[in-house]
Amino acid sequence: MNPLKTHFDQLLVQGYELKIQQYLSRAWQIFKKEPAFFIGFMFVNVFISLLASVIPVLGNFLSIIFAPVLAIAPAIVAQKIDKGQPYVFNNFFDGFQKFVPLLLAYLIMVGIIIVLALVCIGVPLALSDNLQDLATINPQNLEEMQVLLNNKSLILGAGVFMVGAVFVSVLYFFAPYFVWFHDFSATDALKASQLLAQKNFWGIVLFFLTTFLLNFLGLLALCIGILITAPVSYIAQYCLFEDVVGTQFKNDLNDTPQDLE
Repeated sequence: MNPLKTHFDQLLVQGYELKIQQYLSRAWQIFKKEPAFFIGFMFVNVFISLLASVIPVLGNFLSIIFAPVLAIAPAIVAQKIDKGQPYVFNNFFDGFQKFVPLLLAYLIMVGIIIVLALVCIGVPLALSDNLQDLATINPQNLEEMQVLLNNKSLILGAGVFMVGAVFVSVLYFFAPYFVWFHDFSATDALKASQLLAQKNFWGIVLFFLTTFLLNFLGLLALCIGILITAPVSYIAQYCLFEDVVGTQFKNDLNDTPQDLE
């Protein structure tokens, strides 16, 4: 019997509890072992983002390419530190070893969110009687912005979109971790993540809110605190996955991921 499948089936039947305070505490302990590594990675992350932002057209493409690799990077190094394995700074970019499934999973998630935006915001815009006026609104002009705020269907659509985007993000939260730690394909990782997230949806939402608040406080600290709170938040995500699913089954995954249904 496949150990990962057995454990996964137990999670789907019995559910699981999230220990948010424990994940943040554990993440802080991991961060303290190599603060220079994680802060250095944050600088690299910011540099890549800034570089992409100043390159017309190609910059947007580079942002998409790097996004899934940079997102999983702290978890890769955190696991090595957590398990007492050797590591170097270049391990932050090991995600390129599974670039295709990580990118595909990311593109599918982004694609779903784009479709939500088109339906929730695009449709109300298209049906608006003053579409031309809305298209020429200057965000710095309060009177013109009032026209936008008076469009109730658009405001409602935007609200529904934000809720839907959060819903998608929560459902597919585990996907990149399944890809990296358990060699799942993009579609199998998304499917497994959806099944697992549904067992404690609001717990994951609370985890997201907690890390959001943590990073907001980091920004308030002259924006310097974010260099600490951001990597700690990323590491906490790894700690959550390690606690709920585990990463020790990687070499034991002999059955196909399709068995995880």
